[in-house]
Amino acid sequence: MKAKEILLIMERRLHMQKEGITSPSEDIKRYTKEFVAKLTEIDGEDEIEIIRDEHILKSVHVPTGHVLAVYADKKT
Repeated sequence: MKAKEILLIMERRLHMQKEGITSPSEDIKRYTKEFVAKLTEIDGEDEIEIIRDEHILKSVHVPTGHVLAVYADKKT
């Protein structure tokens, strides 16, 4: 997906978290906030790949290969 598309989704999620509409764990809140911050720093046309490996979610900036955000499910 393009960075601008993911940014739109993640900004909505962040807004919902701040307004108390959703109430995810603190880890998810931190992940959302960090991911939004990183997405705003890159070109909206750049591709982002979301990789799920076991219980880890990685968001990778395809042009550079840099991992923008990581979330590890601690329930397992």
